[in-house]
Amino acid sequence: MKFDILGSCVTRDAFLSKEEINKYFARSSIVSIYSPPINIEKVDLNSRFQSRMVNYDLTKEFRKYVRNFSSDFLIIDLIDERFRILKNSEGSYLTRSTEFLKTELHKDISLIPQEKTFELWKEKADLFIEDLKKYIGENRVIIHKAFWSSTYISNNLELIPFEHNNHIEANKILNLMYAYLEYKLPQAKVIELQDYLVADESHKWGLSNFHYQPLYYAQFRKELKIHTESNSIC
Repeated sequence: MKFDILGSCVTRDAFLSKEEINKYFARSSIVSIYSPPINIEKVDLNSRFQSRMVNYDLTKEFRKYVRNFSSDFLIIDLIDERFRILKNSEGSYLTRSTEFLKTELHKDISLIPQEKTFELWKEKADLFIEDLKKYIGENRVIIHKAFWSSTYISNNLELIPFEHNNHIEANKILNLMYAYLEYKLPQAKVIELQDYLVADESHKWGLSNFHYQPLYYAQFRKELKIHTESNSIC
């Protein structure tokens, strides 16, 4: 069985085998994906993965790919909606990812005010949802309702709260976005693991609100198996 991911490491890290992943699209906001592509030369960073993700965002690769969807399921998480949105002089939107900021392209581009982002996101999400229904089918969509954790397991196996409260506002916005997708895609499958939502100081990518403990990923795999093997695809 093959999966595509439009999301982040919170979904990608749950897979034990690379063979299960067909396409992985990360570091992109739906706002960026569903705006006109940027006509520039290919970005080349030190990391092949980072280069690919920035180029996908600039060329709106997911929107092209979805028309020729070739996997069994598409898994969506919205953790990378944490990045701010930029707008260039031609009216296209871009994702202000950490990787994008390593390029020279972020100069002379305006930053969209955060208070305007959600309404803009809904506008573009409607186009996204239309494509999912038309080219994939709701029953092949899995919404992974991943959130920012407020606590983490230390290297000494203690449960410790994060010093900052960034998770509060981030999760408030994520709740609105996930609710919108669920409302518009009532036949989509949903995975939400609040009982396992704890970060891990020893995570391979380092400590972060969305670098989870191993139990989270193990439970995700169990839930994914239930959704994909117990429900037939029509």
